[in-house]
Amino acid sequence: MNQIYIAIIFGVVCMIGWGVTDIFNKNVIDKIGSYKTSVYINGLATIMSFPILLIDWSFPKLTFLNIIYLLIFSFLDFLGFYFLYKAYQLGKVSILNPITSSYAILTSFLSYIFFAENFPPLKIAAVFVTIIGILLTSVNINDLKDGLQTKDLVKGVPQAIIVFCIYGTILPFWDRYLDQEGWIWISILARFLTFIFTLIFATVIKKQSIQIPSKGLMKPLFWGALFISIGNWGFNLGLKYTNQTSIIAVLASAYPLVLLICAYIFLKERIATNQYFGIFLIVAGIVITSYI
Repeated sequence: MNQIYIAIIFGVVCMIGWGVTDIFNKNVIDKIGSYKTSVYINGLATIMSFPILLIDWSFPKLTFLNIIYLLIFSFLDFLGFYFLYKAYQLGKVSILNPITSSYAILTSFLSYIFFAENFPPLKIAAVFVTIIGILLTSVNINDLKDGLQTKDLVKGVPQAIIVFCIYGTILPFWDRYLDQEGWIWISILARFLTFIFTLIFATVIKKQSIQIPSKGLMKPLFWGALFISIGNWGFNLGLKYTNQTSIIAVLASAYPLVLLICAYIFLKERIATNQYFGIFLIVAGIVITSYI
């Protein structure tokens, strides 16, 4: 199959996985907080990743340098989680979402600069159109009109910019890091280390008690972990089996589209005019990508 089609398929799988998981996670975060939720989600996602080993059971060569890289990637992933939740805690989602979900711009730029990813005109157009669609979808213009003060424009923005920089920077390098024997074990170990960093932060720094979740929380935690696992593996499989880092990153970062549609269907939330236009541009970007 054409690499472009493979990238589109796995990018869309990632977009759906990451978008749906936010629906389940929001309910849990409201009840037990973001730190505990991250611990449970990362722990369950690690366990759920083991069936993927059926694709390739080979174990990586864990040299000293390889372990250092793995620790760096996992720690940066943990920091990304932390600053993302911190940003949403401090500021308005309608202001912060366009920043945090546009990391694919930086990823595409670095992929071109450091790894010479090919960007023909049609691909540039697809990336540009999709990112504009993501930005429009991420913002509800009605929220900006209703009671927005000048001080709201800066709350959480520094943390959102950090998220943009972390994920925008590490993804092209993570792509190349996966290009080794035992890459599935590498991915599982990275998720496990992110879990460990999150657990240490929640228990040692934040002094929170981690216990077995109540029965009422187990169902949304299970589904949240399942869908984030689907998203993560869609992303990693796309990176592994194609050289289209930017396409996968752009489609994956369009997860606000899925969140918006789910909120419309299940929560009966209204979609703003600009968001309809954003949906159209994201779909147009995917269609353009299929013709590259």
